[in-house]
Parts: sequence; C-alpha cells; structure tokens
Amino acid sequence: MHEGPRLDSCNVTAVCCVNISKVLIENHSLVYLSLSTNKLLDDGVKLLCEALGNPECSLERLSLESCGLTEAACRDLSQALISNNRLTHFCLAYNNVGDNGVKLLSDALEHPQCTLQSLVLRNCHLTPRGGEYLSTSLLHNKSLTHLDLASNGLMNDGTKLLCNVSCDLTSDLASAIVNCPNLWSLDLGNNRLENEGVKILCGALRHPDCNIQCLGLQNCDLTFGCCQDLSSSLLSNQRLLQLNLTKNIIGYEGIRDLCEVLRYPECSLFLFRLCKGKTDKESSKLLEAVGVSNPHLVIKSHYDYHPEEDGSWWQCF
Repeated sequence: MHEGPRLDSCNVTAVCCVNISKVLIENHSLVYLSLSTNKLLDDGVKLLCEALGNPECSLERLSLESCGLTEAACRDLSQALISNNRLTHFCLAYNNVGDNGVKLLSDALEHPQCTLQSLVLRNCHLTPRGGEYLSTSLLHNKSLTHLDLASNGLMNDGTKLLCNVSCDLTSDLASAIVNCPNLWSLDLGNNRLENEGVKILCGALRHPDCNIQCLGLQNCDLTFGCCQDLSSSLLSNQRLLQLNLTKNIIGYEGIRDLCEVLRYPECSLFLFRLCKGKTDKESSKLLEAVGVSNPHLVIKSHYDYHPEEDGSWWQCF
C-alpha cells in the first residue's frame, strides 16, 4: 500500500497547507502524511482540517508532532475526528494544547462517529484535569486501541494535595482501561505515578475485563515497593505481553520479586524492559536465571532500544 510522504522538518508553513489540503482531497491513494516539526501553527491546521472533513479525503494516519499548535487547533481537529471516518492514527505530540485542548479532543472521542484507533499526546502539557477528561472519554469510546500520555504532568509534585489528585486520576485511568475493552496499548511513561499509582493500575490489570497488552511505565519514580503488585498482576493477567520499567530504580528487591514470576513459562510476558545495565551482580544472576528457565521472555534495557525494531509500541507514531 502506498503510504505517502514524510515532510518532517521541511519548513512547511501555514501557507503551504492550502496546496497540501488540495492534494489530500484529490489524491485518493494518500493514506499517510507526516508534517512533524514544521511551523504549521493553528492557522495551518485549520486549512488541513477543511480537507480532512471532505468525504473525498482518504487519509488514515496523520502526524502533527511539534508543529506549534495550541488549544485553538484542537477545536478544528476535534471536528475532523468526528467527520472523517477513515482517520485511525493521529499524533499530536510535543504541542502545547493543554487541558482545554484535550477536553475538545476527548469530546470527539466520545462521539459515536469517531473511529480513531491510536492517539499520541506525548508531552502536550497536560495536568491531572486533562487526564480526567481522557479517562471519561475512554468509558464511551469503542475504537481506541493505543493511547500515549507519556511526558505530561499527570501526576503529583510531592505535595499532599496533588498526591491525592494523582491517586484520583490513576483510579480514573484504572476504571477506564477496565471499561474500554479495545484499549490494549497504554504508555504512561515520564509521569510521576509512583508506587501508589502503580498499585491502583495493577488492580485494573488483574481485572478479567482488562485487555492491556503493552504498558509503558518508564521513568515514573517507581521503587521496589511496586514490584509485588506488578508480580501479582503478571500472575493473574495472561494478556499483558510487554512491560517497560526502564529509568526506575527498583533495585535487587524489586528484581527479585519480579523474577519470582518471570521465571515461569506460564508467564505470558514476552518483552520486559528495565535498566539492567545498572543492576548489581546478584540482580544480574537472577535475570540470567530467568532467561534460562523462561526462554521465550526477552529482557532488554533502554540501551538496547532501536526505533526501527518490531513491536516498538512506545514510539510516538
């Protein structure tokens, strides 16, 4: 299938979007377009959305990563997500859309005509309020399978008040992933979940209606204290296949708890990421033993990551 051009970092501006919009309508074989790292700004996206709303537009995947967009662009984008039933993959990473922008997108996700399957909102300047909007929309959405919320301010900053907000938000997300059976890939990396947040998520992972297969928890301020909850989830959840714990200091105790489960061939996990390059000798021995007793499990660190590898579900797009 002809995918289409990547116009990343090509000095594309809002003026150029007039011609791009015409192509989107006239070229029915164009199903993929990446305009990342261009100064499209809100005015450019408004022009693109006019084309996206046209029934002649066949675009299925669109990346607008780092295009200088704000809340204003989300109003047009939300309408496009409703009117365009072909668009299934959308990346809005590294744009300052904020909570109000995400509220508009969340409203679109709740609409029965929205067919979006993958939504990337990495580093979009969200707070717990934005996370709550998304959690609510997931309860009504029937098509979304992949959600990337990495690198947002979704969690607490150490104060008691924000910690309570964090726990409430995590509870909302936990409820959403149980009640959204199509959601199988969730990246929450680079948010301050902490052990308490993971404890709440693990309760959802153990629920029989949870279908999460890929979970990103990299750099979430986790310690060994969350590993018993994760181990319990790995025992009871036969759907979880990939888990990313890189850039968390879980130590020997955490690795020990996880290895108790990972060493069994019955464990369904086949890709496990952690900072194994920094583990001590005893931890390394445990991981080596796991590799022998459970040969189908692949254990990697963030040093092993290659963007082109298959299954790199934590990529932006």
